[in-house]
Amino acid sequence: MAHKASAHPGDARSRKRTGRALPVVSVSTRSDMAVMLALHNRLLRERARHYLDDAATDDEVEDSVERTVRWLLAIENPSLDHGLRYATKALRNECERTMRRRSEVVEEVPSDRRLGPLIGPKAWALERLAPRARRTMVWAAQGWSTAQIAEADNSTPEAVRFRLYYARKRMKKWLAEHEGSASALLLVVPHRVRGFFNRRVASGAAEGLAAPFTIAAASLAPLVALSFFGAGEQALPARPAQAAQPYALLQSAPPTNLAQAQPTATSEASPALLAGHSSVLAAGPGQQPSILASLPLGGAAAVPFDMQLTAVATLPGTQSSVIVAIGVDHRCGCPALTQSLDGGTTWETSPAAPPPDVTQLALPPNYPADPRIFAGVDPVAGRAPYQAAAFDKPFTPLTGLPPGQVAVSAHLEDGDPRLFSAALTGVWSTNPNGAAPYPPHEEIDYSSGSAVQNVIGAIATPTPTLGGPALLAWAPALAAVPGSATQPSLNSAMVRCPVAAPCVTVSTMSLSPGALVTTASALVAYKGNSAFISHDLGASFAQLLLPDEAHVVTVQSVALVGTSLLPWVTMTSSDGATGVFRQDAHGSWSDVSNGERLLHTHRGALVAIDRGRVLDALVDAGYRCTAADVLRWLPRCP
Repeated sequence: MAHKASAHPGDARSRKRTGRALPVVSVSTRSDMAVMLALHNRLLRERARHYLDDAATDDEVEDSVERTVRWLLAIENPSLDHGLRYATKALRNECERTMRRRSEVVEEVPSDRRLGPLIGPKAWALERLAPRARRTMVWAAQGWSTAQIAEADNSTPEAVRFRLYYARKRMKKWLAEHEGSASALLLVVPHRVRGFFNRRVASGAAEGLAAPFTIAAASLAPLVALSFFGAGEQALPARPAQAAQPYALLQSAPPTNLAQAQPTATSEASPALLAGHSSVLAAGPGQQPSILASLPLGGAAAVPFDMQLTAVATLPGTQSSVIVAIGVDHRCGCPALTQSLDGGTTWETSPAAPPPDVTQLALPPNYPADPRIFAGVDPVAGRAPYQAAAFDKPFTPLTGLPPGQVAVSAHLEDGDPRLFSAALTGVWSTNPNGAAPYPPHEEIDYSSGSAVQNVIGAIATPTPTLGGPALLAWAPALAAVPGSATQPSLNSAMVRCPVAAPCVTVSTMSLSPGALVTTASALVAYKGNSAFISHDLGASFAQLLLPDEAHVVTVQSVALVGTSLLPWVTMTSSDGATGVFRQDAHGSWSDVSNGERLLHTHRGALVAIDRGRVLDALVDAGYRCTAADVLRWLPRCP
């Protein structure tokens, strides 16, 4: 049944509030609808903020937009002369539902057993903490025990106690330093603080503890941050199942021996989804010093202290010594950019911080000779990908290119200057060397498949070779190349995009898109507890038979290591333990965690670097590095 737009008195009100009229966009197919929503996502978020009241949080804005997008994409035969007007009407209705739901929530002000109610200046100090420390403080103030916090945060009770001790210490220090200025902020903070404490994630209750801490790059649900004074905030998960029982009081006395009790890890990461050669991690503090200061690394100080890793990138399709990463500086709660040009032995930090919505990085094949750094964002919550002219230069938005995971052309330096974005409706490209607003070109359209499967595509830059493809893409079912007469496949498709020619489907897969990693001619596609490997750049795949003894529940990350490109895999088993396994030339698997406790208790993302070395960026534990021929995991790369 076709949907027709009609006049509504609310349109005049919305135009008056936003100060500008809506662009007229005709929508006649579901594909048109998806493209319109992708290109005007920022406008919809702005409208949502106007439709909601002053107490609205960023989470409420993004949730309202997400629900509206899902509803609009479900329309089978839209017929709209003014698609954006129709979309904003639906958005306004969804925003009204959001405010009605919020009005039913009973407000609670968490009270810390040592600091008291977290309101006023204490709420201001709380927002200055790093996201993970802030989250832990709120849970403790809500009555969670250290064991419950550790379970929800994939940590240990001892680490939770340390985190609480140092968080309270920082808050007391800030309150003492800013006793006068903090009180002045009460005029602007109350509504946002109230929204911060009242936020509840309904899906967390239904999906259990793991769901809020898993970033699925293929999900349409945006992972958004509530920003106070430039610091990000992750949505709070639902309480554990035992929350109905009385909570034990949190015992958080300071360590008796600070020299011994100093945490040994500060990088947090959710299960990594490798997109090309950029590992997407969830950020959070923990126990081990992380990558921030420009210091040579050694001993227990594997990486500088005050940073949590959020994304790691190496040169496309290679095992190089170049590593570029972004994270959150614990000292200010702000994003930071860091790099190592010697394979993780020493690091330096850029004076220019990346935007807070950056989730992923991509490098030119000859970085740092070509010093540009490209940054991807969430395909729904993000505004646009970014580009930095050099490591020490600020990031600027690539306006016009839809938000999403980015990848560079393998021939960026020899005739194909395209930058790709795996967006909500398809894979788009632009020439970042051109003049703004960088007009995009649709390379692959999967708007129908993404709406049905609730996934987006994954892209990766292959090794640059003469006559080789510029991009590899794993697209959802029903993906099509615009202008091609080839009928879309009912399964997901592996697609190659050559230089100066349309993209071509080279094989199909029964597994919906997840993550890709490629080195030389090898390509691994994985999702959940399944992985497939190709040695001909996706023309054919064989299932990667994972070790039986691991009882694999989730493949966290994959790296292709050494000259033989043997797969190394981090996996989570049915008992919750993790491990690093590698396959030998005969197809047999062995556990190469080698007794390293952190590798069994923390999930990680593997990154292959030069000379057969492997870096494992760990959840809550910084990173460890080993050489394939030694298998001794060290707090710096050997």
